[in-house]
Amino acid sequence: MRWISPQGRAGSSPVPGTRVDNFIMSWSKKYTECKNCGTQRFPHKFYGYCIRCYYSAKKLEEIKLWELEQPQTLKGYPRDMIFYNSRNFEKIKKGQLKQYKERLDNIKYSEKMLEGQINGQDLEYKIKEVTNLSGVNGAKLFFGVANIFDSYFNAKQRKIIYEKLNCITENVRWKGINWNKIFFDK
Repeated sequence: MRWISPQGRAGSSPVPGTRVDNFIMSWSKKYTECKNCGTQRFPHKFYGYCIRCYYSAKKLEEIKLWELEQPQTLKGYPRDMIFYNSRNFEKIKKGQLKQYKERLDNIKYSEKMLEGQINGQDLEYKIKEVTNLSGVNGAKLFFGVANIFDSYFNAKQRKIIYEKLNCITENVRWKGINWNKIFFDK
């Protein structure tokens, strides 16, 4: 659904809870915010989850139901027969559960950070995250710059910079399950 702002600009729906044409929008019928991350910034998808959290939460619940002896429960499980033994099954189930939980926890942490004050160390970490996503070794490039951010930028400026960097990181598509972590990490 498209909305027209008071300034006449077309766009997606405004912030939930705002007044539009004499009625108040809500995030969803049953929930005021995402059950996982607590956001209202992203639209509601299903079952109390925002569009960012829903697919990971759904996949997490599907994986919890996996039983090797019941093939109908193995939705999304690798189809190759080499994976159909108890040793590989346990590794795959445990590894995927861990990675989907980490994904949901990272989204929740990201939303929590946007609510609070941002210090130089938070900015340093976020810049490292952006540089790593771009293929640059940010750990070496921006090591120890937190004091510079604290000294030269006030709280409002740090918050604005952090929000812009967060916009970059949250718009990078998640690559999905890392199979190397499942099979080769100890």
